[in-house]
Amino acid sequence: MDTKIVIKETERGRITCVLEDDVWKEILVEPLQESILHNIYTGKVTSVSPNMDAAFVSIGDEICYLPFRECAGKKPKSGDEIIVQVIKDKMKTKNAMVSCNLTISGAYFVLTTEKQKIGVSAKITDDRERKRLTDAVSRFLTPQMTFGVIVRTNAAGISEEILVRELDELCGCLTELCRNGRTRTCYSILYQSPCACLEKIRDIESSKLSCIITDSPKIYERLSSSYPVRFYQDSMLSLDKLYRFETNISEAVAKKVWLKSGGYLVIEPTEALTVIDVNTGKYTGRKQSEETYRMINMEAAKEIARQLCLRNISGIIIVDFINMSREENKKELTEYLSSLVRSDKVRTNVVGMTPLGLMEITRMKVRKPLKQQLEEAGYEIYKHQ
Repeated sequence: MDTKIVIKETERGRITCVLEDDVWKEILVEPLQESILHNIYTGKVTSVSPNMDAAFVSIGDEICYLPFRECAGKKPKSGDEIIVQVIKDKMKTKNAMVSCNLTISGAYFVLTTEKQKIGVSAKITDDRERKRLTDAVSRFLTPQMTFGVIVRTNAAGISEEILVRELDELCGCLTELCRNGRTRTCYSILYQSPCACLEKIRDIESSKLSCIITDSPKIYERLSSSYPVRFYQDSMLSLDKLYRFETNISEAVAKKVWLKSGGYLVIEPTEALTVIDVNTGKYTGRKQSEETYRMINMEAAKEIARQLCLRNISGIIIVDFINMSREENKKELTEYLSSLVRSDKVRTNVVGMTPLGLMEITRMKVRKPLKQQLEEAGYEIYKHQ
């Protein structure tokens, strides 16, 4: 699979899109005022709510939600100054969520204060390589380093010298945060996460990333020493015209999504959940039989898995597939959709069919939905899709 990342800078911010075999898979929109997601702050507890099993923490301009399950050690009291990391963006009426368990990421490792153990990405399947990586981390860590280390997929095949260099840098950063963070002025920002486009690049296996294309000199300069990046400059054909940004983004927020068979999806986000309806539409087969419905449903399942990532749909998703009478077809559809969402970087679970014949899916909330990202960045042309 050929994976390409295209990064476009505009007067309103930055748009990053991920293409797999030239099909748009993900879109990230960063306004000029960058997101606070993954930033680490010295915050102050403003109130504690035992009924909600949570506290509320001020990080300066924002009041954030801190569930007690995300507290390291004892529960905080009102007025306490604590180090927190933003783990979920603010979404409409919901506060941003923070955690006392800190995490920082590099190209090859994720370090955390939560659990003192070494884990290796499940995508690294070779036992000898897993042991080599675990041993390299074990040799580096000292008893004073009370961190958990997750070895990322990109670490496979990388020399120990390069791995240790990054591990040393990350450990130094996290040690400094834990040691000096409590003495810093309240509301100080202790760690600013990399831009979303860099985080997205790190999430993709290096062996699958064919190239990064950008029209931003700043992004090119930042990435060129570490990644296969190409600076795009053509006065006759701009980057957004070449990759049809306006068309693709408009389609990614449109209510109706057409399928190749002539069927279509209707995607309706609401405050509580997202509803997706599957329809036969313009299907031109001779007759509409059980096999026809099965074929359209399987095609719809593949497109739904793509749309969840593309639009960054999260929370509860209910899919009303075309009704099928055979149980084996329903089971096949559920298993197929489950297999498709396994590659999603955001935790996604196909719960199964409800008694009413509706498919229930849950997807973890991390970033804002695409439409909200566009609106907050001021992209008016996509607002009324």
